[in-house]
Amino acid sequence: MPAVILRSSLFAAFQILITPIFSIIALLTFPLPALTRYRIITVWTRWV
Repeated sequence: MPAVILRSSLFAAFQILITPIFSIIALLTFPLPALTRYRIITVWTRWV
């Protein structure tokens, strides 16, 4: 059980660190073509 709590805590910490970075990246991709934005933004879904 402690391993599950540790793994969940590490995942949550990773998500807390990565999500704000990707939200800024997503906003900065506005001038790019739609397909390029899609490819950049969907990286987050593969990581998280």
